[in-house]
Amino acid sequence: MAEDKQIMQARRVVLTGGSSGIGAQTCRAFLDAGYEVINVSRRAAPFDDRRLRSVTVDLGDARATREAFLRLADEFPATTLVHCAGAVRERPVDEATLEDLDALTNLHVAASLSLVQANLSAMKAA
Repeated sequence: MAEDKQIMQARRVVLTGGSSGIGAQTCRAFLDAGYEVINVSRRAAPFDDRRLRSVTVDLGDARATREAFLRLADEFPATTLVHCAGAVRERPVDEATLEDLDALTNLHVAASLSLVQANLSAMKAA
């Protein structure tokens, strides 16, 4: 029970894509709001804060992503999740590959599912 209370009291967000663009600005907004922020992306966030932790993983790699999220959820359970990571692979249709489709599906769909599944017990407890 004490762990459940700790989870509910933690103001922690796991956020993907915090190394640039909208994701980086979202990191800053959560930090400004007093959250502990765990950024998961290919590169670390471009700024430092004592409440910011960056974990590097290629979110296009479904297995590595799932493993990273499970490890994080075990050590730093979160009830606030934000999936900002995104990419496009602009190519004419006749040049697009199944590898492109797999990587984008892993990044946009599988990563968000793995993020939620890894933190689902903390979310239910809260």
